[in-house]
Amino acid sequence: NLRIYKQDYSELDRAITERETLGRAIVYCDKKGMVYGADILGNRAGELIHELLMFKFYDISLKKAADMIYAYPTYSEIIRKLGKQVYLNDLESNPVVKAASLVMGRGKKTKK
Repeated sequence: NLRIYKQDYSELDRAITERETLGRAIVYCDKKGMVYGADILGNRAGELIHELLMFKFYDISLKKAADMIYAYPTYSEIIRKLGKQVYLNDLESNPVVKAASLVMGRGKKTKK
């Protein structure tokens, strides 16, 4: 199962301050957040792709990026935002969290 995570430059404070909001990063991961590939189009893409390559090369789940502290505001924060998406996706697929969401009325109900 391939999961696709996308993050637009328009949501990066650094891109906003530099008026360079046209761009997007897309990362392709397995269900554990291991990186299979990535596309980045936008300002500083050549610098950002190397960090994603590190996650792939060293078999590090992208959700670990959510725990890292990034300088602010920088374009590299896009990697942290992608990691946060992986982390939240992993959390939402946890059976305990799913059950709690259903009990609290926030989860998706399936039709029978």
